[in-house]
Amino acid sequence: MTQAEFNLWVPVVAALGGVLIGSLAPIVIGMLNARAETRRERLRLAVQLAIEDHRHLRASAVAAARLSGREPGVSPIAAVFAYHAAVLETFQKRKKVTPMELAKLYREAEATYDAMIESTAGQ
Repeated sequence: MTQAEFNLWVPVVAALGGVLIGSLAPIVIGMLNARAETRRERLRLAVQLAIEDHRHLRASAVAAARLSGREPGVSPIAAVFAYHAAVLETFQKRKKVTPMELAKLYREAEATYDAMIESTAGQ
């Protein structure tokens, strides 16, 4: 290959490389945006579930406290949110979830709740 032929092919290869990168960039950006949107939607759903679940837990605790004469105790909403976020993430990743996996998530949520109670007990 002579210098003149080489000088002819360099811009052609550079142009083809630029076209290839330019055509793949929107595909990659679209995939990243779809992934971020899925995560954002999952977290929004987890927040809604946590709010409703916390309302239900609070109402149940108040009713039980009236019967027993004790102060109602409810998991902090952050612990309820962490549980629902973990459940939704598990369903998204595995598609099929066993009762054992749900029980494990529930035990982890209880541990989170206990850790939050211990951290606030000293204050």
